[in-house]
Amino acid sequence: MLSKEKSQPDLKPVRSSMFSHVDYDEPTRVLTVKYKTSGQIYHHEGVSRQSFMSMMAAESIGKHFNQHILKQHPGKRHQG
Repeated sequence: MLSKEKSQPDLKPVRSSMFSHVDYDEPTRVLTVKYKTSGQIYHHEGVSRQSFMSMMAAESIGKHFNQHILKQHPGKRHQG
């Protein structure tokens, strides 16, 4: 979970038809994604660095996310 000091994630742009930006915080194991169409931001807790790196290296970030991350790590909508 994001600490109060890091209430706004440091999102980085990605090439994806699903997401416009992503961030991964290794100490807290939180993957943050910003959806391209809605602009909504979600935090997914408990994601390993290896899972994040695999997603970023995948041919399709969104497809990999849906198949390998979303089911095990449901997201919480960013408030703020």
